[in-house]
Amino acid sequence: MQCMMNLHFGMHLRRVSTTSTMLAAALLCIPGCSSNKSPPVDLAKVHHFEAQGYPAPHEFDTSESEDVRLINGLPERLVWCRPLESGVHPLLIYMPGQGQNAHAFEPGRHALAQAGYVVMSWQPLPEDEMPSGQSNQNGWQGQRYAAPLLQKRSELLRQLHADLLKSQGKGDQQLQGVNLSQIGLIGFDLGAYTVAHAAGEAVSGTEAVLAPSPFKAYIVISPYASFEQGAFDTRYKGMSAPLLTLTSDSDVDPNGGIPAAYLRTAPFGNMPAGNKYMLVMRGARHATLGEQSEAEDGHTPFEDGHDKNQGKSGERRGQDGRGGKGRSKGSRSGDVASGDKTAGDSGRSPTTTAMQRTALTTVSIAFLDAYLLDDTLAHQWLQSQAGKWLSPIGDWRSK
Repeated sequence: MQCMMNLHFGMHLRRVSTTSTMLAAALLCIPGCSSNKSPPVDLAKVHHFEAQGYPAPHEFDTSESEDVRLINGLPERLVWCRPLESGVHPLLIYMPGQGQNAHAFEPGRHALAQAGYVVMSWQPLPEDEMPSGQSNQNGWQGQRYAAPLLQKRSELLRQLHADLLKSQGKGDQQLQGVNLSQIGLIGFDLGAYTVAHAAGEAVSGTEAVLAPSPFKAYIVISPYASFEQGAFDTRYKGMSAPLLTLTSDSDVDPNGGIPAAYLRTAPFGNMPAGNKYMLVMRGARHATLGEQSEAEDGHTPFEDGHDKNQGKSGERRGQDGRGGKGRSKGSRSGDVASGDKTAGDSGRSPTTTAMQRTALTTVSIAFLDAYLLDDTLAHQWLQSQAGKWLSPIGDWRSK
């Protein structure tokens, strides 16, 4: 007995197509499918929600590739996702969470590339890829947030940036069409900690290695905030750059690193005002925010319906089969889980999870368009429309 789900539905442009193939991609269930499975995603509801959001001006097809670079003598694996469109595009460096490698956050990375960004995913330390269930033994999981390791990741980030500049100057093919004067940093969980440090968080036992910072905008997904790293009222005062925080009222680390979800909001609350935004979603799990499966997040695995053939290498085409610019039909929500074991909770239903992931990516694109591309429409949307659009799933704050 098996359920199959095809959840590829179109990102909208400034005008939403009324003939979107999303609505045709309904849940297909073989007769006899178990009655205890969670309900299917309400595609019409998710599509309607997405269509009312930020109208991203681009929707390119994307490609993915991988290379290995020596950074401070260490072989660092970089996964690149880029728009199949000629021209110069800003660079986003994505740093995944603990237990994830550089292929993590795949639907989100492709959505950002569809919007016109070159996305480079990178896990600085190989040991950070160790699954959290293993790394939590003997308190090892908590050690990943220790000041010496944070300092090491930050130094590697500095050296990576220097290597990219040097390599582009030598004609590196991987860096053709990449605007290294417009770089954004994005991180989830452990990666968010490094991003926040680069943005100016003063962590006890560390020093800033990127001052002045070469990065123009920062997104922290599930920020790390522990009383052990310094007083909240002082340690975020140096974070003056544009920054977006994404979290939820259920964003608790399943391994105990963050015992209370409200701690994730402490960085935003103590940063200086000016170009700061925060989305606090209702009921979104830590795994949902990082596009993990529940198995990765330390919960019971569920059937995720993920298309394993997409985005691993080569070109990710739209359903029209064309390369280059076109309408790729991958939704901003990614490949949505069809069997969340807690589907009885409306805040964690498959439909709500799809809306949450759509919101996360859509808000990120609007923020990056505003602060990397200086797009007037994106600035206006963040300030005057985002809160209303997000109200069904969370609370939007700005200062």
